[in-house]
Amino acid sequence: MVGATSERQELPFHAEADGIVVEGRLTFDPVDQMLRMEGVYRTRQALDPRAKLSYQLYSDEGKVLLADGQRFNWRASADGGVESDFLIKDLLTTQSKLRPVARVQFNYVVEHEFWYRDRYPELFIPEIAVGGVVRVAQFSVRWAWIPPVLPAQTEGVLPAWVGAEFAGKAPPYSAALDVLAANGPTRIEAPRQPLPPALILGGRALVFYGFGEATGRSIRVRPGFVWENVQWFDLYRGNPYYRVLLIGPLEYAVGFTLGLLGLLWGWTGLRGVRPPKLRRAGYCLWGALALALVATTAVSLYLVLVVGLALIWWVQRRVVAPGPRVYWTTWAFLVMLEFYWGHVNAGGRGLWIGTLLSASLAAVLLLPLRSLKRPNWAAWVGTGFSLIATLAATAMALYFAFFCDYPGLRDLLYAGQVGEVGDSVATLIDQRHLVPWWLWACSVVGLWRK
Repeated sequence: MVGATSERQELPFHAEADGIVVEGRLTFDPVDQMLRMEGVYRTRQALDPRAKLSYQLYSDEGKVLLADGQRFNWRASADGGVESDFLIKDLLTTQSKLRPVARVQFNYVVEHEFWYRDRYPELFIPEIAVGGVVRVAQFSVRWAWIPPVLPAQTEGVLPAWVGAEFAGKAPPYSAALDVLAANGPTRIEAPRQPLPPALILGGRALVFYGFGEATGRSIRVRPGFVWENVQWFDLYRGNPYYRVLLIGPLEYAVGFTLGLLGLLWGWTGLRGVRPPKLRRAGYCLWGALALALVATTAVSLYLVLVVGLALIWWVQRRVVAPGPRVYWTTWAFLVMLEFYWGHVNAGGRGLWIGTLLSASLAAVLLLPLRSLKRPNWAAWVGTGFSLIATLAATAMALYFAFFCDYPGLRDLLYAGQVGEVGDSVATLIDQRHLVPWWLWACSVVGLWRK
């Protein structure tokens, strides 16, 4: 057993039985957290000239860790037999235990024909048990939901069910997404958050990993744990990186809007399907697609915008009176606008109590809209009011991006000077600022339906 240390360790070994000698050394490198076994294997057994030295790896419980090891060539030895140099890397990185043990079963193989342990079970071939470094912590990811497509520059959460064990007192690990660039080892910073109490006690818990600010077109993501300024935990089993395509927020918004329209159209069309079995199959498919849309947009918080659009379209189809229809449409749109800039957009960092207060205040201030009687007047008022709100929100967002603050009353007196920095402000406009305009167009078009 190699002990835990911050220095490189070497441990020599020598095993001899039935004319077979295996000797060499175990090497542990704390930098790459890798345990290697290398040495010389000597035997005087009569072997097929085509046979090569190889091995399989098993856990202490007998589970297969590696079924097909590397091949090593023989050469003549001084005692009249044959010998081979071997090197086995990553002995224990797949073991999810605080004190891992791997059994190295040496074997001989005639390529594409047979393994000696299978054809000649009576033949003695040695096995060596190797104990790894006693780890201070061990994490395992049992389940995680990482959609294949996410919007860039957007706040969100990715849920993962994880487990933890600690050799003693829990070290100061934090939960953070392990995000790498698509085609390289460059790590992209992700928000840190403390471990849930259940994990600190050495149990299992649901962890909501935060993400945001990621750019580019493709990244690799997996749930991770980091000991700040010390190391990223990297001894996982069953926690691969998932490739994620990043698209612009406007592209994402247009995509989920089209998906929502497709679901609404499909639900209406299924009611006309006559064979009951076919209709039930259609509803099952519809449910699966709806669940996929909900699961995909929920982690990016765009689900609130999906629900908001669905509510607006439902109101515009079901509420006939012009006043109540424009009231609920405008109120729902303002809530979506507040939620988008306060929570969905990366850098918003809004407070939920503030969002609730804004929604309640808007519900009161918009009450006069309920008194509108004429459909055309109601449509014009709702469209214009929402337009002004969208324009104001976009202007405030651009002002904040340029000055890192929001304008006060004194700043508004110099609004005429905005033209002097207009070119600089225009360069800040990206897809994030166009999403509210897409939501506005999708929200007010139904007000003009007769």
